[in-house]
Amino acid sequence: MKRASFAMVVSLLGTASHAERLAAQEPLRVANRFVPRVSVGGAFDARNNGRGDPEMYFGLATLEWSTRVPGLALRADGLYARRDRIDRSEPLCGPTCDPIPGAPLAFSYLSSKVTAAGVMVGVTYDLRRHGAFRPYVLGSGGVVQTHDKFSAGTATLPVCEVDPCIWALAANSVVTQRNDRPVSVGAQVGVGLVYSWRWVSVLAETRYMAVDYANTRGLNGAVPVSLGLRF
Repeated sequence: MKRASFAMVVSLLGTASHAERLAAQEPLRVANRFVPRVSVGGAFDARNNGRGDPEMYFGLATLEWSTRVPGLALRADGLYARRDRIDRSEPLCGPTCDPIPGAPLAFSYLSSKVTAAGVMVGVTYDLRRHGAFRPYVLGSGGVVQTHDKFSAGTATLPVCEVDPCIWALAANSVVTQRNDRPVSVGAQVGVGLVYSWRWVSVLAETRYMAVDYANTRGLNGAVPVSLGLRF
């Protein structure tokens, strides 16, 4: 009798331990329809515009609510993006220009610094609803405000052997200067992969963004690749 009781206790303990391991590997991505799960992460813009411009970096925050449809969740994204200052210049006579020694040179130049913030609302759908690894797709739309601080122009500069000399003089001959803050409609589609533990998940996402502000220095055409945590 004692042996049978001991075997039953061991069997129950083993079953409970196995169930606990399964629960740890298969948490819900969204707690319920009323309490959202929170995700935070960072991203960089993976697009290659061929100019060697500084990268754009993102801060991302997401809220998700489950729905009655299995695998489908409502999603609200907040984002902030920043691109370091872009500075470019080139001789007006073209890249193969051969200046006369001691003669002044005419240059065109551009300087731009871009930041953006926005809110988007949409959905995610789990392609696999069981197991620790879960791929999903996402799509959303919303509004984005871009702050584009831009100046461009031409300058006649004395011959100088170093760029600091050129830019010190070019800064005094601005032709066009803008400080735009347009609010535009935006949308994004993408895919993600989440690995879950019982109380926290690690997620990676990539998406394509389209913003109705046709400026390649901004968010239109951006391809953020992100890594973050979900609680």
